[in-house]
Amino acid sequence: MKAPPIRVEVRSYRPRQAEDTHTHDHHQIVLPLAGGMPLHVGDRADTVRDGRGVFLAPQVPHRFRVEGQGNRFLVVDFASHAAGLPQRLLPRLAAGTFFSLGQPAQHLVRYLAEIGGTADAATAHHALSLLLLEAQPTGGEAPAAVPASARVAAAVACIDARLDQPLSVAEVAQAAGLSPSHLQAEFRRLLGCGVAEYLRRTRLDRAAALLAGSDMPIVEVALACGYADQTALTRALRKERGVTPAALRRQGAAGG
Repeated sequence: MKAPPIRVEVRSYRPRQAEDTHTHDHHQIVLPLAGGMPLHVGDRADTVRDGRGVFLAPQVPHRFRVEGQGNRFLVVDFASHAAGLPQRLLPRLAAGTFFSLGQPAQHLVRYLAEIGGTADAATAHHALSLLLLEAQPTGGEAPAAVPASARVAAAVACIDARLDQPLSVAEVAQAAGLSPSHLQAEFRRLLGCGVAEYLRRTRLDRAAALLAGSDMPIVEVALACGYADQTALTRALRKERGVTPAALRRQGAAGG
């Protein structure tokens, strides 16, 4: 059976003192949920833990061991030809690129962990695009210039901080220090979607996480995610994801 172009899973490993050497024929991002994973890739070494992840390139040997009983990691495996993947995000990433997760990515990782990593195709693409953006090296060939990825990361942080408020593309662009048209172009180049679509997906991701992982009343979830009322949230979830708030809450209760 052919592997899907993007696979998101929550994995646990048996703790061991000795290092294991491993390679794979696909790209991989490893993110911490519990415990730690010291890694050596070439001349780079760091530990995947406490909000710090790693990007691993295909066919590159890496040595690792796992710390802690009950360890859990969110692992994203993907092929470089995955449909809809912004290809320009990959070239600057090297084997063993360690990176820290910003608040938007942390929210998304928590949501993916809560649903056991079983993300639908749209959510998987959204998650992968954001994680690749987070993994981009912040240094640049021209130190005086702010890299486009940092501008988009600032826009993403603005969206995350104001998810419960009305928010225009112009306001997000101002926070990123770009014109609205330039921001739209960078979002499409780096994330594969426009600002409004990204905002819509993020609102729905946050709502789904709150519905599955909390007892917050549905109307309060709606308001916390920028919807006028429960009806508006229900309409958006049905249209975009074919599910209702009540169904997501039942799924969360069943999995808890």
